[in-house]
Amino acid sequence: MKKNIFGIPLKTIIIFLIILLIIIAASVAYNRSVMNNWNPPESLVGKWTGQSEVFALFKKGISPSKYPEDWIIIEIMIGADRNVTGKIGDAELVNCTIKQNRTWFERLVRIKTDYIITGSLKNGMVQEDTTARRDISIPLNLSDGDLKGSIFEVKGWKYPDPLFPRLLLTPEEK
Repeated sequence: MKKNIFGIPLKTIIIFLIILLIIIAASVAYNRSVMNNWNPPESLVGKWTGQSEVFALFKKGISPSKYPEDWIIIEIMIGADRNVTGKIGDAELVNCTIKQNRTWFERLVRIKTDYIITGSLKNGMVQEDTTARRDISIPLNLSDGDLKGSIFEVKGWKYPDPLFPRLLLTPEEK
């Protein structure tokens, strides 16, 4: 007596599941290789600037803050080679790179952002910020000619702390 599930032989179901797993693994490997071989489009390359309200322990006011010290100037330079340099207040971006952050399918279902910058900040952003080094993550999208996203401090296995939850950067004229 053969085992059937909903009238389909068990052997057929097992073969289908194995083929499905192989297709998923191949798709993930292909997408990973495409994303690793990505270079930033010309529309991303260049200097981006803006000012955003910081949300950290050294913040003086409550949101939205009326203290000018809570508004930090941000300058980011994205290179064609994926390297990112710049400053967030007095802190310098160190070992930062930009990567493509999602596939066409992830964009279709509206998860993640198109791009992500990862690396570190060296020194504090303002005088009151005594942090010597921070690991950061900057997920962002290119929207209407501007970069929109957030800046997070990454701390190991903890959920990232938003330093700048509402980031808007505009391109500097080329």
